[in-house]
Amino acid sequence: MENIENWKAQILADGVIDAREVKIIRNLLFADGVIDRDEVDFLLDLNSATRESKNDPTWYDLLVESILVHLNVIDAQQKNIEKLNEDITSSIKYAKRIQDAIMPDSEEIDLVLKDYFILYKPLDIVSGDFYWMDRINNTIYVAVADCTGHGVPGAFMSMLGISLLNIIVKETKNLTPNEILNRLRESIMAMLSQNVKRSETKDGMDIALCSIDLDKHMLQFAGAYNPLCLFRNGELIELKADRMPVGVHTHELNMFSNQEMDVQPGDMIYMFSDGYPSQFGGPSDQKYMTKNLKHFLAKISDKNLKTQHKLLEQNLIEWQGECHQVDDILVLGFKVP
Repeated sequence: MENIENWKAQILADGVIDAREVKIIRNLLFADGVIDRDEVDFLLDLNSATRESKNDPTWYDLLVESILVHLNVIDAQQKNIEKLNEDITSSIKYAKRIQDAIMPDSEEIDLVLKDYFILYKPLDIVSGDFYWMDRINNTIYVAVADCTGHGVPGAFMSMLGISLLNIIVKETKNLTPNEILNRLRESIMAMLSQNVKRSETKDGMDIALCSIDLDKHMLQFAGAYNPLCLFRNGELIELKADRMPVGVHTHELNMFSNQEMDVQPGDMIYMFSDGYPSQFGGPSDQKYMTKNLKHFLAKISDKNLKTQHKLLEQNLIEWQGECHQVDDILVLGFKVP
């Protein structure tokens, strides 16, 4: 409705809305067949300003009619929004099917790990966290990653990460974990057209990646922000990650470092994203923190893997309380075969 303030000033000059003015207002309001929010506000302002005056009776009929038309518009918009939301949700659920299909299933995991658990709780329907594993001869590879973002953007990055890891490990065998991360970073930066000196996007991932030579009982590890925690007889051995992501970085890009250590059958290994430590809750509504997660893992590391999974989940629920989940959550634990 054009010139609302001018019309308001003219109508309020004598403080009364007469039949002629009602007709003018009606024609202006229904010129486009829709009553929008501004027009309803205009009508309510007029009604408030002239409530004590002797307005033409048809004014009140117009007021009610206009509000009803506006409510019908809102109802139609609500139905359109609901339909749009249904379509979007349906698409995201289909995307979840694709993401689930590309991630290792139980049969594939059983070929790599014999005794393990995976606590996996996406924030939305799809997740930016992912786990990946493979076996080349008698060497197993296991990774847990946290991609930039969550939901659909994170899921796109996770599927890209899984696909690239499959290609890198299968095309060039016997790569060390740091060599895999270096190649993964190069591939991601190339595919996303990221430039070290000038990059508008910081998309990438934090990741913990290890390999275990089952013949030599030798573990190798490389990480981008995410560590690896190994418990032996209740004692923690932590392999820390490099302080840079797999992707473009604000500082100079260095090669990822590689760490080695002997392992024993039965050693308990954990890798996780930052979702569990970042969850708010507790009596002070604060983050759980990584140090508390390590302490809790130390307490449960001697239990069977099914029990560990259950205890981790119960602990999370109790800590979270009424707080909303804030990020994708992924904790993977396994015993060295």
